[in-house]
Amino acid sequence: MTEREDFNRAIDRIRDEMAKKASGRYVQVVGEYLTDYLQAHPDAAGAILAEGKTIKGSLDAMRQEAQKHREGNVAVLDDAAAFGVVLKYFGIEGAATAAAGTSSAPAWAPSPKGKAVETAAPAPDPFDLDALMGGL
Repeated sequence: MTEREDFNRAIDRIRDEMAKKASGRYVQVVGEYLTDYLQAHPDAAGAILAEGKTIKGSLDAMRQEAQKHREGNVAVLDDAAAFGVVLKYFGIEGAATAAAGTSSAPAWAPSPKGKAVETAAPAPDPFDLDALMGGL
């Protein structure tokens, strides 16, 4: 497969998971982040296509990382750490997490005890010209 075909398949996989009726807000947020990241780094498409890797799986990895930094009933990751976990989950090591923009809006993931665990969630950066131009 060509890099362009991998890129298109990776975007389709992300969008398919985002389109599922049961996908929640955070699947949407991470999906948008990954879409933007792929626009800026099309060579990362192969990592997104890795067998068994899903956006929901990356959210679980984020929750597990947040648990390591737990204080009382709350665990928080900043944007860079949260999206660093997502990229690491997909096997994209050492990547700049700011590639697709960030936001200070909190997100949550269920903890093992059913209590909310906060993690940071991104919003696409409207000023990210690389993402807007498709990495041209």
